[in-house]
Amino acid sequence: MRTALRLAAGTGSLAAGGWVLRALNDAPASLGAGPGAIRTVADGSPNYRDGVFHNLEPASALKLDAEENRLILFDMISSRSASRPGGAVPLAAPPVDARPEPLAVNWLGHSTTLLEIDGYRVLTDPVWSNRCSPSRTIGPQRLHPIPLPLETLPE
Repeated sequence: MRTALRLAAGTGSLAAGGWVLRALNDAPASLGAGPGAIRTVADGSPNYRDGVFHNLEPASALKLDAEENRLILFDMISSRSASRPGGAVPLAAPPVDARPEPLAVNWLGHSTTLLEIDGYRVLTDPVWSNRCSPSRTIGPQRLHPIPLPLETLPE
C-alpha cells in the first residue's frame, strides 16, 4: 500500500512539474529584453551604482505577525469568488477617430488606456491576451472580452 502511495505521489509530482514547465515555456520570450540589453540600460541609470540599484526613497518594511500572515493567505485563497463580477461586465468601444484629440483618455479595462496628447496616441499597459501573464496557461483569466480588436486602433 505504501509503495502504491509513493508511486502515485511521485507520478503526480512529475505530472505537475511537467505541466508547470509546459506553462512557463513561452514565458521567457514574453518577458522582454535579454540580459545584455538590460545591462546597457541599467549602467546608464543614475540609481545604478556598484552593481546594484539604489532607491532614492528609503523603503518602509511591512511587518506582520504570523496570525496576520495566516489571515491574509486564507483570504487570498478562500475568497476567489468575491473577486469576480456578479454578472457580465458592460463594455463600450471607445470612439477612435482618424485624428487624435488634443487631450483625451479612453479607459479600455483594468490598467489599459488609450491616451491622446497633442496629436499623439499612447496605449498604456495593453493586455489583449486571455490571461494577464507571460504564460498562456498560468495567470488570471480575462473577465470580459477585449474592448476592441487591435486592428481597429489607428496608427
